[in-house]
Amino acid sequence: MLQHIHRNRKSLGLVFIIALICLMMSGFGLDLYTRNTGPQRQAITVNDRKISFDEFDRERRMAQDQMRAAYGAQAAAFMGQVGQQTAERMVDDALVDQKAAAMNLVSGENEVATMMREQIFPQGYDPARYQMILTQLGMTSAQFERRIADDLLRQQFTDILSDASLVSRREARAGLTVQKTSYDVDYVELDPEEFVARVADPGDDVLRSYYEGVAGQYELPARVQYNYLHLEPKNFLDLVIVQPEDIELEYTDNQTQYTEPEQVKVSSLTISYPKDAKPDQIAEVRKKAEEALAQAKAGEPFDKLVSKYASSSSASKAKPEWFTRGKNSPEFDRAVFELKAPGVTELISLADGFQIAKVEEYKPSTVRPLEEVRPAIEKLIREREAPAYVSERARSLYDSWNAGDESLKDFASKANLASSATSGALNGDQDPEASLKGLTKRVISDPDRRKQILEIGEHSVLVEVLDYKDPEVPALASVRERVLKAYTTEQAKVLAREKGEDLVKALNESGTPDIRVAAEAASLTVKSQAGLSREMGIAAPFGPQVLQQAVFTVNVPMIAPRTGYESAGKQYVIQVRSITPPDSAQIDPQVDQFVMRESQRAAQVLVESVSNLLKSQAEIDIHESVMAGS
Repeated sequence: MLQHIHRNRKSLGLVFIIALICLMMSGFGLDLYTRNTGPQRQAITVNDRKISFDEFDRERRMAQDQMRAAYGAQAAAFMGQVGQQTAERMVDDALVDQKAAAMNLVSGENEVATMMREQIFPQGYDPARYQMILTQLGMTSAQFERRIADDLLRQQFTDILSDASLVSRREARAGLTVQKTSYDVDYVELDPEEFVARVADPGDDVLRSYYEGVAGQYELPARVQYNYLHLEPKNFLDLVIVQPEDIELEYTDNQTQYTEPEQVKVSSLTISYPKDAKPDQIAEVRKKAEEALAQAKAGEPFDKLVSKYASSSSASKAKPEWFTRGKNSPEFDRAVFELKAPGVTELISLADGFQIAKVEEYKPSTVRPLEEVRPAIEKLIREREAPAYVSERARSLYDSWNAGDESLKDFASKANLASSATSGALNGDQDPEASLKGLTKRVISDPDRRKQILEIGEHSVLVEVLDYKDPEVPALASVRERVLKAYTTEQAKVLAREKGEDLVKALNESGTPDIRVAAEAASLTVKSQAGLSREMGIAAPFGPQVLQQAVFTVNVPMIAPRTGYESAGKQYVIQVRSITPPDSAQIDPQVDQFVMRESQRAAQVLVESVSNLLKSQAEIDIHESVMAGS
């Protein structure tokens, strides 16, 4: 977060203050509050700086209001991050304050007065306006001016870091030259696929020798074939005994689950303004909304008000609808549910307008009668208890089966249960049913135990091992085609690499190395790319870093490459044909912009490094509720 302060060259807190004042002047209401926490707890502690929950809440609300103004209806998607972001910013602010104090940086009354005059009251000081700002922000004048002084101090600190990161014009010209230098390149691309046909048949002895070296790649894992009896809880629900007192106890202990939430039957009227509306447009819409509100409270039929004032029929609800909490915005819920009775709400501020709601009917939350929910509770208890019943039932069946010599199939049949069999031998990654994931791996872990009982989640399974096969390397004959293909692919890569090495050797042995001449002699095709530069981006196949380095590290054209390069399975031999540096006309107009951009980048790196260093040396404690969200 510290880097955000640098990028703006004005502390983020001061940006918040100024932006929020603009929002207030534009008609946005700020939902700031002071939480009554009783004994003061600390939300954040940074060394000896203690930040209360009230202070944190105020900063978080300011951030939320700014986000709503910036993103409108989409702001909800980001609100979950506001708590953490605010905490991080306040930690950074505290660390900067402490470092600035250690450096004896000061921000006096004159600097504060200048900032307020230029940023807050450019049209002249207005006491009434100042008082309104303080009220909306929930601050005293001393707190507000102290906030500005702190932010100016942080700005001094980040300005020092920025000044230490300035890039000279000479460095800028050198950097621009590197970025804009253009390279024309010839290259030969050797695809192993084109060499597959040239690989000679290895013969049995060579292939057998190759296979011995890679046989581990073809090893067959352990496999097991088995019969199994799957006992699923859902098939034993009717056997679970549920007493009346069980149902009553469940009902008493969990009444919140059987409570109907409070509901309101509401009509609504939405009056909107454009997202880019100016303050006078917003004020006009507010005036219109206040007129509609007055008429609604005077008893004017609400459907007529919707027809007269609504900006959009889809956003307004002339016909009353039932709602519970959470179906609408928090602001809407708060307004309509706090009435606790039929009535008209006050104006509800939206990101792009205002809303009026009329509550036609209110229903408080009520507990549903036991008899109404008895069947659902009984079903819940059966589903909850069935796994334990199945586990006991499985253990009883296993003990009876294990005491005799019957197969699992015969035993299950006598118990009026149906067993199943795997489709052949399975390895540890294969299971007979999706609901029994991991069963085969468990069976394989103890293959010598012919009769097994296993728990897979809430499912119980009886298993009879029929056949087990240890891991084994298959005979070459059974995997010959796969091995031959792998051998051929590997040898094709070798041939492609050797062809590239021969071309590099020929170029280095030539007095006047030219890849076009050498490639023609070797019956190879040369491809070309013109105008490659760091600035313009790199076209295929020069995207990979290894091929970019092969081009951009060359300082003299038409020299022989020292080596070939491998990328994406292919071999490349590259020669730079020409290097064209930019002329002054291309560089001079961009020097100042480059100085600014690179200075900002260098300063950002420095700021991030200082931030990380300060954090590593600090004692920081953040209450878990602060990071939990907004």
